[in-house]
Amino acid sequence: MASSNLGIQAQGSLLEESLKSQGVGFKAFWLLNRNKDSVTLLRDFLACMNDAVVYPVLNLYFGKEEEFVFYRNSHDLHEIIAQRGGQQLTFPNLYDLTADKLYTDEIAFEDLHKHLKQGARTSLERWLNSVQKILDDVYAPLINVAE
Repeated sequence: MASSNLGIQAQGSLLEESLKSQGVGFKAFWLLNRNKDSVTLLRDFLACMNDAVVYPVLNLYFGKEEEFVFYRNSHDLHEIIAQRGGQQLTFPNLYDLTADKLYTDEIAFEDLHKHLKQGARTSLERWLNSVQKILDDVYAPLINVAE
């Protein structure tokens, strides 16, 4: 949510100090739409949270990857994100009727499958598996180090 940046600006340094003192790293998944404000807010977040490893997430629900023009043209952001160890992630498009159940009907994600017909449930499972694979790829290095 855009307003969360106000809290980050006010308390971000405290959060970073606290995490550092506990030896905990900070990963942030920054969900992007195609609007300029999502990129502007990402830029503000990076300025406040100097130690965060950031993963910008292109949410293809909002359009094809090439339509994220504001983010694609922000080469300086790509460089900062890469230097910190982050990388762009791309979430697949969630079937419109499923997304409508979440947003319009305000059904909780954990209850969503109960409100979908078989085809939509299958589509949701496919989407969840894709997202799980993406997140597994991000966390695999941490799991391998811990073993």
